[in-house]
Amino acid sequence: MNKFIYYLSILFATTLVAQERPEVKAIRTNLTIKVDGLLDEKIWENIEPITQFIQRLPQDGAQPTEKSEMRIIYDENYLYFGFTFFDSDPEKVRATILNRGGWIHRDDKLEIALDTYLDRRNAYLFEMNPLGTQDDALISDESRPSLDEWAWDGVYISQGRVTDFGWVLEVAIPWNTLRFPSKDDLTMGLAVKRYINRKNESAIWPHIGLEYSSDVYQVSQYANLTGLKNIKRGNDIKIKPFGIIGSQKQISEDETISDNLGNGGVDLYYGLKSNLTLNLTYNTDFAQVESDNAQINLTRFSLFYPEKREFFLTRSKLFGFGNSRQTEIFFSRRIGLNQNVLGGSRIYGQIGKTSIGALNIHTQAENGLPATAYSALRLRSDIRDRTTIGAIVTDVSNKETQNSVFGFDGQMRFWGNSSVSAWYGQVQDDQFEKPSEASMIKVDLKNDRYFFTAGQHRVDKDFHPALGFVQRNDMVGTGAMMGFTPRVGDGEELIRQMRYTLYVRDVKNLEGLSETSIIN
Repeated sequence: MNKFIYYLSILFATTLVAQERPEVKAIRTNLTIKVDGLLDEKIWENIEPITQFIQRLPQDGAQPTEKSEMRIIYDENYLYFGFTFFDSDPEKVRATILNRGGWIHRDDKLEIALDTYLDRRNAYLFEMNPLGTQDDALISDESRPSLDEWAWDGVYISQGRVTDFGWVLEVAIPWNTLRFPSKDDLTMGLAVKRYINRKNESAIWPHIGLEYSSDVYQVSQYANLTGLKNIKRGNDIKIKPFGIIGSQKQISEDETISDNLGNGGVDLYYGLKSNLTLNLTYNTDFAQVESDNAQINLTRFSLFYPEKREFFLTRSKLFGFGNSRQTEIFFSRRIGLNQNVLGGSRIYGQIGKTSIGALNIHTQAENGLPATAYSALRLRSDIRDRTTIGAIVTDVSNKETQNSVFGFDGQMRFWGNSSVSAWYGQVQDDQFEKPSEASMIKVDLKNDRYFFTAGQHRVDKDFHPALGFVQRNDMVGTGAMMGFTPRVGDGEELIRQMRYTLYVRDVKNLEGLSETSIIN
């Protein structure tokens, strides 16, 4: 434990120097803007466009082969983007996907990323092709969106047109789709990326070089979007009721018995403030949730099944703590597994530099199991540029037992995409005489040419968080991976990237006996 605290203190010993950022000012308008992909309102002509897009791939830092223009305006209801994408061979502009959330990456496309809190860590992502077909996601902690973050489905308007000089895209994002601080004068983070499919070319503003492997998800490198004054988000409320009615008859020789059947419930989503959301659920309905894919377990370790229920998916990454799919302190699949959910609540959002998530769910007595209360509280706070610390508390209690967990974690990022991270968790359970522990520390050193990762993961034999997932107990896993990823040649002879990797890992039990060894 003392060693762990010593390692964790290393996270916060470095101060990062702020860099000068590109900036774009949004222009306010009182005119009515029709989102039709024409950009024919007079105000668009009077704005000096942003044209300083820089290639990221295939030649990082080079000028793009095609010109791009971006203009930004806003009114009391919407944030508008107007794009003109020139193309020397407009007949080869690829625009085929029509369904929302489809494989837009197979087309030419545009990505808009907005860091509305200017926390340099989280953002909204909007993705569109030349037809205006949409996809969107939430970006958390400068990492690629997970499947549940791609399921966000934000509401906005987009219209694109392929022209004889390239393509044009017009976008209107309602203010009530976004979360942002209640300020009279707002500054947001912004990054925009254009992708030309036939050339495998991406151009981005501001330039985020290959030393940042997260690409447009590298929120700390966004430009500043200024000029946003007196914006009111408005009320945000969504109600999802459900109901089922039916009847059944039992017919016998002596009598016929008829029963009327009925059931109902509701989910409520309400924006408490511009930065906090409350979810309430009563008699929760999971009948329409996609079933799990069948898995065959040929090992002695637990299988992992991902969460698919909408109530738990929204901002689920905020509750994440531990090693994903290995040792997770909070795993919502534990709730309602063999019992119906009577009701509950969730609050999530951000207060200042602190992200907060809280949950309380109650299940009914069923299948020989007592009524149970599930609770969780997760906090994460930015203490420096790209450095966070956090804590989590979970509790599962009923008339038979109580299982409580507390933990803390931290991460410091530096040198582009390098980081040091650590976490520690402790379980207190009525069934065991003393608490049990788990922990992890990891160092990631990365640039576009080399990478090195090393870490250690430890789990006690009796570490069983009732609201968590543990794949393997009684273990100390130590591993390292290093690699060389050169880009060879240039121009038409460029090899995008080669990868040479060495991976070693050894897993021992707590008595020191080696159980698994890997060299790859």
